[in-house]
Amino acid sequence: MQVIVPTARRFGVDEAKALHDPDTNLQVSALYLKTLQRRFGNDLKLVLAAYNAGEAAVEKHGRRIPPYRETQDYVRKVLAEYALLLQVRRQQAVSESAALVPGGLL
Repeated sequence: MQVIVPTARRFGVDEAKALHDPDTNLQVSALYLKTLQRRFGNDLKLVLAAYNAGEAAVEKHGRRIPPYRETQDYVRKVLAEYALLLQVRRQQAVSESAALVPGGLL
């Protein structure tokens, strides 16, 4: 994930090189996303906007997605991918349930 050094410092990582370590990168990224969830009340759109544009930008724009094309596109693309993953997950759950019923039918 992309995390800049000033953000990483908040979580005890002071060097860009350390962020190239996958475990460190994932730890810092997860902590940062959790921080954003708390700050923006689990509002996924605002969490994504803050991750992309910065927390201050979301606050500056009244806790709304900032009017930056890059940020708006980012939020839209991530939400679309998330919806696709949820759909795949639901289809897998239905398939697994069908496999548990004798004869494979519900």
